[in-house]
Amino acid sequence: MSDELNDAREGADSLTAVGGGADGGAAASGDRTTGDRKGTSGDRTTGDRTGGREPADVLSPTAPSVRGHLAVRTLRALRLGCLLALAVAYGLSVLWGSGLPIDREALVPRAPVIPIAAAAWFLGLFVAWRPADGKEFHDTPAAVRWITVFYSVLVVVVIACAAIGSVHVARVWWEVHRYSSVDLAELLAVLIGIVGTGTFLVTDLLLRLVYRTRSRLVPAPPPGRWPLRHLRRPLHGATGWARPGLVAVALTPSLVLGTAAAITHAWPETPNRLTTEQALPDPLPVPGVLAPEAGWSLDVPDLLDVAAGAAGPIMLTPGGLTALDPRDGSTAWTLEREGASFASFRSSLTRISRYSPFIVTSPDRRYLAVRVEGPGDDVLLDEETTVVLTIDSLTGEVTGEHLLVDGGVQLTDSAVLCGETAYSLSTGAELWRMGGESTSGSGEEWEGFPDSYSGPAGHASFILSVDSTDTDIVGTTVDLHVVPDTDPSAGARVTGVMAHDDLEPLVVDGWVGLYTSSTGSAAEGWPAQAASLDALAGVPGVPDDRVDLGRTVGANEAASVAVQDFVVLPTGVPDDPGFEMRYRDCGWETTSMVQAVLDLDTMTVTPPERTPGLAAATIGGTLLDLGEAVAPALRIQPGDGGAATTIPVSLDPATGEPEESVLSNQLPAGPHDLCGAKTDDAPYRALSSPGVAVIVLQTTPSLDATDWNDTYRLYGVPGASS
Repeated sequence: MSDELNDAREGADSLTAVGGGADGGAAASGDRTTGDRKGTSGDRTTGDRTGGREPADVLSPTAPSVRGHLAVRTLRALRLGCLLALAVAYGLSVLWGSGLPIDREALVPRAPVIPIAAAAWFLGLFVAWRPADGKEFHDTPAAVRWITVFYSVLVVVVIACAAIGSVHVARVWWEVHRYSSVDLAELLAVLIGIVGTGTFLVTDLLLRLVYRTRSRLVPAPPPGRWPLRHLRRPLHGATGWARPGLVAVALTPSLVLGTAAAITHAWPETPNRLTTEQALPDPLPVPGVLAPEAGWSLDVPDLLDVAAGAAGPIMLTPGGLTALDPRDGSTAWTLEREGASFASFRSSLTRISRYSPFIVTSPDRRYLAVRVEGPGDDVLLDEETTVVLTIDSLTGEVTGEHLLVDGGVQLTDSAVLCGETAYSLSTGAELWRMGGESTSGSGEEWEGFPDSYSGPAGHASFILSVDSTDTDIVGTTVDLHVVPDTDPSAGARVTGVMAHDDLEPLVVDGWVGLYTSSTGSAAEGWPAQAASLDALAGVPGVPDDRVDLGRTVGANEAASVAVQDFVVLPTGVPDDPGFEMRYRDCGWETTSMVQAVLDLDTMTVTPPERTPGLAAATIGGTLLDLGEAVAPALRIQPGDGGAATTIPVSLDPATGEPEESVLSNQLPAGPHDLCGAKTDDAPYRALSSPGVAVIVLQTTPSLDATDWNDTYRLYGVPGASS
């Protein structure tokens, strides 16, 4: 009997040591005298009312159980805080969603971290639920050591999986940011979710480790019940800051992770580096009559494209953009982008081409756009995803950076359309977004826009869809759906628009060519007019004034883009050129590729024999007598028979002395159209720019036509002085 009494007392002492239940240790041991003394010497009222017991809602463990209870409550609060962090992550993903089709599989590391972490957690649950030798907890030191090592391994595995997943998502975010400077903030929300989930699993495993090993610090029920009321119950013997401290612990994951994500989201650093060496002059007029010789020259390796800005020429190389002063060819500003690889707007070419531009300008030439290749299919759904940069041509300032998943890029004077979204050119702010189906002003519905057309649009209107048409006209035509750049729900359908062989319309300074009748033939052409795209789209205040272009078989794309006037082709094409007809590769009955030139400043149409400047000019090689030597030279003859421009091409641009050069091999054998060359392989091209006409000559021809390992020489020809 005494042995049973001793066993009972030892069991009561054990309960006292672990703070068993809500009863005080003395009351549980059956020592009523002690309980009475506690009620008398302490809080007599409480002692009398409870009979020596603490209130049921007060935890009263003995030392060191107070610290153990506080530690467990801290783990529980941290676990609850992780759930709050997951809620914050979901909210931020909705708030920061970009709408881009991010490849969810690309966010998962190659290592199977998700199933491994889940297996580790479920294994911890299984061991926690399984009785040990018929008891709820392990008692022996060996069992405690074994289960501690086991749970420690599970914790390390979960931490490693969470770390791998976090690093992978952070790398994906950084790659997108490094290539594009566009912050895919939803990836930061995913990162919060991974860290929160990993911390939740770790704290849960630690709690199960504590309960499974029958720690003397913790007499609480298993963690699977998640009794939130335990966080509210006072802990007898703990300091007064215990409850606020637990609340702070519960809020810490959300506050820390959310703040870190917000700071990263507002990170202002970009890979663009703008260097301004001098201010560009006020915009000068485009030369109408060329000077007899070039004013400056510049050798440029690896040239990708040259375009006319608002105040002078702008060239693109793999290193970035450079604006040139039209007066002397000096550098006004340079825009470099670390690690950038620029892409053409029409093809995969990586070299300069008159038919595959790398630069698209607004109709007024104030802004320009370039495409930077994105991080590829390792990050986003479409490996063709690129970044579109919009740039002020006067200052070189990047006004916007936009991810382009699908569709084309068009510029008006004030907005850029990237795929389905329009942005302001001056601020980069989103103006409107569209997709799926839409209705034109006439009530007709169409699908699948915006189309893949890339290039300048109207001064205040966009092209939303391009449809090929089957007509009796040999020259390629398309139908357009055009809308004002401020209202995508308005607009109209335009038929019979001149297009080049890629089934894209030719838009020059906001104007397009229209066939007015299908009556004609390849020999005599078809009647055509030029019309404003803004007027066709119904932009308020724009009159629908059209200009007769005569009979033609199509637009001369290369010449029109070079001089920013509307140039049409002559008649006399082969009778059956076929659908794949490319006018620059056909056999023509005439040498000139120019039928008429519409000056968009004066709205006058002139034939080539009365057109000055570059539009109807021819280029050919000649020999320049230097007295003691003879040097090859370019001879540019305007179409109106005015004074020719002669440019020595085998002189060192620094010394002016004759040099050994392969330039003579690049000179055309006879007079050819300067702007509207019949082939893209011609080693020369020309460009009209404010203040100067730029002649581009390839000086080191590449053996691989798809490579840009060439050097080009730019000649700046000013206007003839009066």
